[in-house]
Formats: sequence, C-alpha cells, structure tokens
Amino acid sequence: MLAAALIAVALARVVPGRFGYWLDLFLIMFALYVVGCAVGSWLRDWVVSRSMPPGPMPTGSGPMPTGSGSMPTGSGPMPKG
Repeated sequence: MLAAALIAVALARVVPGRFGYWLDLFLIMFALYVVGCAVGSWLRDWVVSRSMPPGPMPTGSGPMPTGSGSMPTGSGPMPKG
C-alpha cells in the first residue's frame, strides 16, 4: 500500500527538486533490491531442488539420527574442570 502511494507520488511529480530525485532514486533502488531477492530465491530453490534425491519428500515420522559427537546429552553428572 505504501509502495503504491510512493510510486503514485513519484509519477505525479508531486515532490519537486532534490527530494523528488531522492524519492525516484529510492524507488529504483528498492525495485532492484526486490528483483535481486526474487532472483536469489529462485536460484536457491533451483540449487536445492537439484541436490535433493528423486523420490517422495520425507515426512519426518522416522527416528531422528543420533550423532556420536562430544556434545553432552544431558544424562549423567557434569564433569568438573
């Protein structure tokens, strides 16, 4: 809603001089930012979908894998040190 109002103000040339220039510049930079976000999102989706194996999506109903790292699991006494 705000973006539409700012675009209308810029197209109607309601704001004269330097502030009008800044408004136009802001709108152009914001549009380029949104286009960049859309392209980045599309590229990320493309890369992630290529790296996934074909087949149905996992539902998450299976057991969670457990690692053998050195992180404490919360059971047993904490070591003093």
